[in-house]
Amino acid sequence: MGYRFNPPPNWPPLPSADWTPAPGWAPHPSWGPAPAGWNLWVEDPAYDGVPTFVPPAAAGVSPALVARLRGVAIRNAVVGAVVMLIGLTVSVWSYAAAGPGGHFVVAWGAVVFGGWRFLRGLYQLSNPHRMLANG
Repeated sequence: MGYRFNPPPNWPPLPSADWTPAPGWAPHPSWGPAPAGWNLWVEDPAYDGVPTFVPPAAAGVSPALVARLRGVAIRNAVVGAVVMLIGLTVSVWSYAAAGPGGHFVVAWGAVVFGGWRFLRGLYQLSNPHRMLANG
């Protein structure tokens, strides 16, 4: 059985009955989100044997949203790694410059926050379905 694109009622009508979105297509933001639980792809016997692109995402989730959330996860991991490395660099440099018996700074806040954000980004990348569920 084939699949047919099924736009939500709040979106404009399809240009033609056999129209399907191209890979990477995303709806215009002014159309609003699909209703909760709406299936953008429905089985249709009329489309049996017709090759149809079905986005590899959960039902009702646009590929653009998946790409945006992946970008957020990557940004969290990169920013976390940078902040953690800055904290470690400041700590090591301060310790090396202090000399014997001198005072030095341990930037533990930057190290902990950066590590937490780095791990959060990695977790988001490894669990995309949970990230979609939590926004």
